[in-house]
Amino acid sequence: MTEQNLNPQPQPAAQPQPQYAPHPASPPSQPQYAPPSASQPAQSPQFAVPQSVAGQQATAPHPYQVAAAPALAPMVQQGAAYPWAVGPEVWVPEQTEPLEYHRLLRGMKRYEWWKPLVMSITGAAVYLFGTLILFMAGALIFLVIAGPEVLDDPLFQELSANPEAANQILNDAATHPAIIAIMLLSVITMMPAAWLAMRIFGKGIFSRVWSVAARIRWELILWFTLAALLIYAVVQGVGLLLGTGGEMIYQEPQQSTGMLLLTLLVIVLLVPLQATAEEVVFRGVLLQTFGSWLRSPVLAVIVTSMLFGAAHVQYNIWGMLVTGMMGLCMAILTIRTGGLEAAMALHTVNNVVVFTINTFGFVSDPDQIGPFSLLSELVILLLFTAAVELIWRRGKARGKAWYRHRIDWIEVRRPLATVQGMPLPTA
Repeated sequence: MTEQNLNPQPQPAAQPQPQYAPHPASPPSQPQYAPPSASQPAQSPQFAVPQSVAGQQATAPHPYQVAAAPALAPMVQQGAAYPWAVGPEVWVPEQTEPLEYHRLLRGMKRYEWWKPLVMSITGAAVYLFGTLILFMAGALIFLVIAGPEVLDDPLFQELSANPEAANQILNDAATHPAIIAIMLLSVITMMPAAWLAMRIFGKGIFSRVWSVAARIRWELILWFTLAALLIYAVVQGVGLLLGTGGEMIYQEPQQSTGMLLLTLLVIVLLVPLQATAEEVVFRGVLLQTFGSWLRSPVLAVIVTSMLFGAAHVQYNIWGMLVTGMMGLCMAILTIRTGGLEAAMALHTVNNVVVFTINTFGFVSDPDQIGPFSLLSELVILLLFTAAVELIWRRGKARGKAWYRHRIDWIEVRRPLATVQGMPLPTA
């Protein structure tokens, strides 16, 4: 045995191993759970189903008491240690604040900011298409009655080449019941177009156009119509007695008595529908579209009134000012009373009076409307506004169920982690 074997080399010292702290069984902010025991077997977590989503969603007009909303857990703060805990968003039931008329689209079941915009665009497209179909049908009926040889008639060819002469003939025939009916029907198609556009996004949305009660309040219609008839009779009568109607000229009616009665029948039947259709669009859909984006009604009232005046392009600037001022008054009354009833009554009476006066030979040239028409309309609007306010206050004093607000149940998006329990999935 050699000396090398008798004296072995020293072994290198062992390196110390790194020490690691043990992982916690769960994140420090999470509650610790004891293992199941014989007295407490393991169970799957149970989720509470909010009662309001287990059945049909209920809506109740103001001021009726609605059921309590399901409780919500505290929101997870932004920048928390575990942002992944927020999870996906779900639709949960929630009660709206008291909504005024111009905010009623906020009471849709699942409101999104773009839905009112799509409704308005869709309604306009449907209306233009329906109007085109209506006039094509009218032209076809004309060709069937007159015969195809009318296209070769020199007078027809001359009118086709001269639009101004054709417009003059139409103006001269403006009191014919067929012309009046076609003109009114072309406006009435606004109403089904608006209904179809709003029906796409849910059942019952269109009913919000009428009032906060989601229906027409016929008692208000009756009182407001009587007030409008009385005011127009007084103002127009005083104007005739004072001879201040200088902007109108009289032309002997060319219609027979039977045709005159038929014209009046068309006016009585169709003018209320025509006026209502315009109110549904301008003081209904458009006002509520802007109102769904803006809490204050000021901008919505101004914009819709300007659009209403601009829509009457057949008038001169004074005539457009008259219609714009009338639109402003009707928009204010709509919000004041929480519905279209006052606007429908005023608009209907105004149009019936105008069509009836024209039928009996008193014609107003749209290009000759002047300051007197503006002043006369201002007096009518002030008197009607005062009458509406008086009727409204007396009705409320007598305990009438007339309201200006509505409370709805809606569904809103909330992070899953912020909701106590697991809501049922909705279609």
